[in-house]
Amino acid sequence: MAGNSGKGKAEPGDLLERDDGFAKHWGVCTDKGVVHLTPENDASKSKIMTEQTVRGTVSEVGFENFANGRSVTVHKTTTPPSETIERARAKIGAHDYNLTKYNCEHFAKEAAGMCQSGQVERVERVVKNVLDYTNQEQNFSG
Repeated sequence: MAGNSGKGKAEPGDLLERDDGFAKHWGVCTDKGVVHLTPENDASKSKIMTEQTVRGTVSEVGFENFANGRSVTVHKTTTPPSETIERARAKIGAHDYNLTKYNCEHFAKEAAGMCQSGQVERVERVVKNVLDYTNQEQNFSG
């Protein structure tokens, strides 16, 4: 992503990345808080790891609610803030959520004019490497 990142002061139009340990949660900073995509309920959350598409919700919440007491990294973008916020707010309401195809990181980056998930890309690389290694081991021993 173009731009700077760090734990500095968030400004409207910035992308925010909350540290949840293994995973990160992303949103778009606005003048009123943060717009973000989440799975709709706990039943949906249990289906996420199966790569099923579940019902999600795009909502605008206060910064403290989004941060949830955790560390938040600010990502600056080259997209005009008004465009990023407009794209994010246009999706407020019900929205599909899929861990690998359209998650909170996809949502936030799409609002800034790009749609990708570095988290998903890293996991896909690890899985591919494990599968390649497993196949090599089978060929070597067999």
